[in-house]
Amino acid sequence: MEEYWVWLTLLKGIGPVTAKKLLNELGTPENIYNADYDQLIKITGIGSATANIILDSKSILIYVLIFVVNMYIINLQNKYVDQCLGVLREPGPYLY
Repeated sequence: MEEYWVWLTLLKGIGPVTAKKLLNELGTPENIYNADYDQLIKITGIGSATANIILDSKSILIYVLIFVVNMYIINLQNKYVDQCLGVLREPGPYLY
């Protein structure tokens, strides 16, 4: 599942605010990856252009899988996120 967090960070035009909207609605980056166009545009603040960015970026996951080897990722769903990111005022939804 960690590879989906990295994939989400690499999407051009998808910043922390949009990523949080997507995560709040769909739950995980993997669910975002697997969402179809209709699911994405139903999310408030996600338009056609953003949905197409997500759908067109699925192929980069192959490169992410190579990158993720030997890496530990802290994300908002990690039980240690408060301890690890407590010093940051407004951390993004992921950090690697």
